[in-house]
Amino acid sequence: MGADAASGWDAAESWPPQGAVSVAVEGIYPRLAEDGLVYGPAFQGLRAAWRRGAEVFAEVRLPEPQHADADRFDLHPALLDAALHATMLDGVERVVLPFSFRGVTLHATGATDLRVRLTPTGPDTMSLAVADGRGAPLATVAALAVRPVDQRQLAVSGRAVADSLFQVAWHAVSADAPGAGRVARCAVVGGDGLGVGPALLAAGSAVESHASLADLARAVDEGEAGVPPVVVVPWPLSQDADRHSADAASDAVGRMLGLFQEWVREERFGDARLVLVTRGAVAVSPATGGGPAESVSDLAAASVWGMVRSAQAEHPDRFALVDLDADAGSGRVLADALAGAEPQCAVRAGRVWVPRLERSRPPATAGVPALRSEGTVVITGGTGVLGSLVARHLVTHHGIRHLLLLSRRGPDAPGATQLQHQLTQLGATPTITTCDTSNPQQLATALATIPPQHPLTGIIHTAGTLHDALLTNLTPQHSHTTLQPKTHTAWHLHQLTQHTHLD
Repeated sequence: MGADAASGWDAAESWPPQGAVSVAVEGIYPRLAEDGLVYGPAFQGLRAAWRRGAEVFAEVRLPEPQHADADRFDLHPALLDAALHATMLDGVERVVLPFSFRGVTLHATGATDLRVRLTPTGPDTMSLAVADGRGAPLATVAALAVRPVDQRQLAVSGRAVADSLFQVAWHAVSADAPGAGRVARCAVVGGDGLGVGPALLAAGSAVESHASLADLARAVDEGEAGVPPVVVVPWPLSQDADRHSADAASDAVGRMLGLFQEWVREERFGDARLVLVTRGAVAVSPATGGGPAESVSDLAAASVWGMVRSAQAEHPDRFALVDLDADAGSGRVLADALAGAEPQCAVRAGRVWVPRLERSRPPATAGVPALRSEGTVVITGGTGVLGSLVARHLVTHHGIRHLLLLSRRGPDAPGATQLQHQLTQLGATPTITTCDTSNPQQLATALATIPPQHPLTGIIHTAGTLHDALLTNLTPQHSHTTLQPKTHTAWHLHQLTQHTHLD
């Protein structure tokens, strides 16, 4: 029996159908892309089409890289979507997109080729009869409702996608900006290796110094002035602290955690704001470009910045961040930076800069950096959900053929065997290796297995562990668990590959 014997169409015995006139489909996807409707490689499956009166017949084939996924679906969505592309053979003056299905019957599964008949049943409805590549019935749809989309809507949609890409850029704050001023009174807590106290005194601020938050609380109890509106904690807390390794980052987060928890627990500090002042924790990139390239020089401070950003989300207006350079003029405007309402800012050469999200507008000529297909790309957490997605993307979109996927369970990880098969079917040569990437010896051993004929050309670090908690109940074990696979692995990768030429 054919796909729809009741209406006289037998896809097995008559293909293409008698009386149907061939319609050219060559170049349909480039034409649609020019008009604003872009389909990715997996969805470019329309191979042939015919018309017979109002009926449209189509031959659809799933692209080879997607065949490994065909059995995951009753009917692969890319196949069904491509069948509807036959309604746009005359361009996109009237694009119709599927809206709702009624009367769906499934006869078989796992197809990679389709023969399809689309029959209009109303102004915005059609019925579908779907057979496999040999004409055996797959599915019927009694009524598919579609909704028209015009070129103007496509153009707006395209702009919306472009407008959803953002990047962080730094902007200088003028002296007369809203909220600008000078902090009149503040307290400096802990060591002051950055010279915050003297700089504030020189700017005319009243400054008091305390060894700890507990000392500040005792001073408030014994005095009459109350807690200053701004409490500054200069980083590092001590001058002998290591600040340039993954261990230093973990230690810094652990040491500062108790201080931040004390700050939010102590009711006497409820109306004040704690400001962490650092040096080298962030790299400022001016929005106008052209400025000198900066880099993060204090890894420990950068990690503490990350923790404070999380604390700011949970406790608005209770924390702020200021990164201060060594320029003499910067100390003179520090009082202005502390008085502002900005949650984060940086002082560079006597000017205050604030980060802003702005739309990313790369030049039209800017392309994706080419990756050498003969090289090897390492993916940490390579068998996880994110790592697997990245691996497939590298193979299908960048032509990468050699992958080293590292994970704690390696080939024994859930889905690892299927992932290996899929990547192989896509034409890649994947190697899945058991490796605790936070262990430098294991990581070095794994990297040493990369063959010289396919040298290391790229690293994508997706390994990570989730161990959530709010600031008030966060423990050092929480931070240790999450920092080990993320921060320590990144540090080990840097040390082991810093002299390697990567794409």
